[in-house]
Amino acid sequence: MFAFGVNSECVVDSKHEADLGNESTENAESLSETPGKRRSLRVPHDSDAPSGSLRAPVPQSALMRWLMSPIALIKWLYVLVLASADRKSGPTVLGVVSFAEASFFPIPQDPLFIALCLGNPKKSYWFGTITTVTSVLGGIFGWVLGYYFFAEVVEWAVNGMGWAEAWFGTPAGGNPLEAAGNTFYEGSHMHTMKGYFDGYGFFAVVVAALTPVPYKVATVASGVFELSLMELIIGSIIGRGLRFYTYSTIFYFYGDWARRVIELYFTPLSILGAILMVGGFAVLKLI
Repeated sequence: MFAFGVNSECVVDSKHEADLGNESTENAESLSETPGKRRSLRVPHDSDAPSGSLRAPVPQSALMRWLMSPIALIKWLYVLVLASADRKSGPTVLGVVSFAEASFFPIPQDPLFIALCLGNPKKSYWFGTITTVTSVLGGIFGWVLGYYFFAEVVEWAVNGMGWAEAWFGTPAGGNPLEAAGNTFYEGSHMHTMKGYFDGYGFFAVVVAALTPVPYKVATVASGVFELSLMELIIGSIIGRGLRFYTYSTIFYFYGDWARRVIELYFTPLSILGAILMVGGFAVLKLI
C-alpha cells in the first residue's frame, strides 16, 4: 500500500538489467568503471573499513535513528494500523480503547478510529456507532469510579501515574474544596470541573465529550461531585455522537481525499493533534 524511502537512482531499466544478468561478474565490474555506463550497485561490507576503525552495525544504527524520530514512529504506527483496518479484531480493539479512554486510559481512541475509517470508508458510520456507544459506557464506568471508588481506585491510579498535582492541585493554589475524602485546590482538574458543573451543569459534560477537554476527567469528576448519572449519559451521547458521527460523515463521503491529505501533511497534522491534546488539559487550568 505504501512505500517509504524509495530512491529513484536505484531503478534500473529492464534491458540493462537483462544485459547484466547475461554477462559475467568480471565484465559487469568493468562496465561499471566505463564512462557513460551506469555504475553497478554495491553494498559496503565491514571488510572495507580501514584497519582499526569501528563500524556500527547497520540494524542498530537504523534502530537508533528510528527511535530518535517520534514523527517516524507515529507514522509507522499509522501505516501499521491502517494496513490492519480490515481485520476482524479492529472494531473490537476500537471498542475496548474507546471504553477505557473515557475513564482511565491516557491514549485517545481517535487515531485508531480514523485509521479504521480510512481503511474502509463505507463502514465509517458503523465505527462511529461503536466508538460512541463504548465511550458512553466508559463514561458511566468513570462516573461509578468517581462516585464509589475514588479513594480506592482513582486516587491510587493518579498517584501512580504522577498526575496528583494536576488532579488535586497544591495548597499554594488556595480555595480548598472537600469531596470524596480528598481536598482539591484551585487550578486542579477536579476543582475546575466542579466549577464547570456548578456553572453549566449538563452542558459541561457535552463540551467535555465533544472537544479536546479530557473526557475522562469530566466522567470521574461527575461521580465525585454527584452530578446525576442521567445528565452524564445524555450529555455524553450528544457530545460523543456529534464528535464521532461528524468524523464518520467526512470519511464516508471523502475518505480517499482525507487519506491523501493525511499522508501528504502527516507531520504538521501530528503536531497539531499533540497540541490539541495538550491544549485540552491546559484549558482546564486557564478557564
